[in-house]
Amino acid sequence: MKKNFIIYTLLLLSCGKAEQITPGKEILLGVESESISEKIERVSIVPFEVDDSWKYISAPLMAKAGDTFFLCTQETCFLLGFNECGKKLFSRNIKGRGRGEVLEVNNIYTSGDTVFLFDVAKGELEMYDKEGKFCSKIEGPFLAEYLYPLNDNLVGMTATRFKGDKYVTIYDKEQNVIDNYLTIPDYLKNQSMSFGQTPMSYCYKDSVRFMMPYDYNLYSVSEDGIESKYLFVPENPIPPEVLNKMECDLPILEKVQLVGPYDDDFQGLFETDRYLYFYYSRNHVLYDKKAENVYKTKNPEEYFHRDLVDDMTSDDVWRYFLGSFLPLYSEKNQLYGRLPYNIYQILNDCRDKLDSKLIAFLKGIEVYFDKYTLASDDVIIVCVDFDEE
Repeated sequence: MKKNFIIYTLLLLSCGKAEQITPGKEILLGVESESISEKIERVSIVPFEVDDSWKYISAPLMAKAGDTFFLCTQETCFLLGFNECGKKLFSRNIKGRGRGEVLEVNNIYTSGDTVFLFDVAKGELEMYDKEGKFCSKIEGPFLAEYLYPLNDNLVGMTATRFKGDKYVTIYDKEQNVIDNYLTIPDYLKNQSMSFGQTPMSYCYKDSVRFMMPYDYNLYSVSEDGIESKYLFVPENPIPPEVLNKMECDLPILEKVQLVGPYDDDFQGLFETDRYLYFYYSRNHVLYDKKAENVYKTKNPEEYFHRDLVDDMTSDDVWRYFLGSFLPLYSEKNQLYGRLPYNIYQILNDCRDKLDSKLIAFLKGIEVYFDKYTLASDDVIIVCVDFDEE
């Protein structure tokens, strides 16, 4: 344990000689654990209305303002709104360079009844009301990949393609730099900071939380500055000396593949009132912040086919469920996400293997499919409720 602590401290300090951030609460990821399904109370369909616009839904950005869900498709820049009963309120194509249009949306958040889209191509925030109508914008350019609110200011996760020296920059709304944190190490300079299909940053209460690539700290920026809230301790961390010896010209993914298999691919980071949820090295992880317990479910070893069914257990079915699940949005102790259509086929083929939670979920899918017709390449949106006890 002491050796691990020294390794992580060195890795943390490698971000910049002048920056010494105390590592946060340690989360040991190599421990034996129960399955995540033990902490799931229920899974339910979010009954969003399906029509011709549904074909644009793949891996959308998702947010909620009051009783309205907002989905923004990154590929086609459609902005869709649904109420909590699933009725579609609007569908707007906002792709373009005109007023209220966007070119490349990297993150979404809400404040009151307003939804904010950060257009990384323009470097500006576009603002829409609950009906999906453009109402205003905060002009840029803000040189960041992701931009979030921090009271009256904005927090940018700096893109290395902009040649920035710091990973985090605090701006006022006139693009003036107020402060910045975390020197970008040499091995990340001129590299892309995007991993997976969802940002590794998000708003949490009065702070902005994020992970920096190839760093095992979950940082938090607030009015008081920056701190490490949690320090992930994987079984096979990348030694700091390996990172520091990497050539700057090679893409970081290629560099890591050259030096060996390390636990580095953190993705899908979300936080509820009680839990952290993320993916790394083929494991889906749920961390109970109150009880300080880790729950893990490993991805299946092979793609599902019917010949596997006879030997499968309920735990195996949960592995296919979580292996297909892409989280999109969290609130309270709920995690919303996307599942592919074929999850229905897996559950249907494994009816005799399902526990009560998956049986109820399958019935919900069947009711949904009786109402709407989906194609085999469509997705469904679901809500996972975690245990609060």
